[in-house]
Amino acid sequence: MISLIDLDPLVYQYGYLQLPDGRPFPARMAARMLDEKCEDIRLKSGGDTWIGHVSGAGNFRVGLATIRKYKGTRSESERPPLYGYLRGHLMQKSNVVVANDEEADDTLSIAQYKDYAAAKSRYNSYIEDDPIEEQQLGSFEECQWMLNTVICTIDKDLDMVPGLHYRWSKGNVKEITTWYQSVDGGLIAFYKQCLTGDSVDNIPGLRGVGPKSTHVTKLDSLEPDAALDYVKQRYTEWYGNYGDEFLLEVGRLLWMRSEVGELWNFPEDLDSNLF
Repeated sequence: MISLIDLDPLVYQYGYLQLPDGRPFPARMAARMLDEKCEDIRLKSGGDTWIGHVSGAGNFRVGLATIRKYKGTRSESERPPLYGYLRGHLMQKSNVVVANDEEADDTLSIAQYKDYAAAKSRYNSYIEDDPIEEQQLGSFEECQWMLNTVICTIDKDLDMVPGLHYRWSKGNVKEITTWYQSVDGGLIAFYKQCLTGDSVDNIPGLRGVGPKSTHVTKLDSLEPDAALDYVKQRYTEWYGNYGDEFLLEVGRLLWMRSEVGELWNFPEDLDSNLF
């Protein structure tokens, strides 16, 4: 099992470490603590090894955003004192992937989609024209042991990615031990985000619609196709003839890539296309 670790939030977490008198933590000590945290995440997520992902230069979303400036509420001056040192430390590691012109979330997602598709292919080859084998194995959801990756992050944006997930604790974020996300469950998580937007990244959703809104909770009772239709209807109510255009931009900003260079479109059947 490979633990795919989202390093971006860890760089911020350990980049802000301070001594009791308010001075920044010694850089090498902070780097060692970050390394130890990665090992702790690997152990708790059940990984034999870990591969870290960190965002590099450029981001295709900046050019896509026309409604609001992508991450327009952030500035480089808000970066922690040890930000540069810790990123440089990580980028020297052979087991760290640097995401250029996209985000670490995208490369994490691509890696897990690839593993999920490979596992699904193996499963299908076992049960093809063999009802006895299918009966013994059960459904693919019962064969999670075929998966070889687990995404480790505190970012709920990656909940849309099928496969295994682990969330470590930080502040008000509670630890969630390794859990499984289905393709349908991932799509519902994505469509919920399309309704709420993402205030951290300055991505708009529908005004006044939060995570506990009835518009959002209604999606729990719908299949993915019906959920997308429902979201499109709500966007049409809010934005009129521009509803689909607004939703397409928001969806492309929120979607975690399943393959290199992908841009989200209104899918008819994601599961059949990928798996």
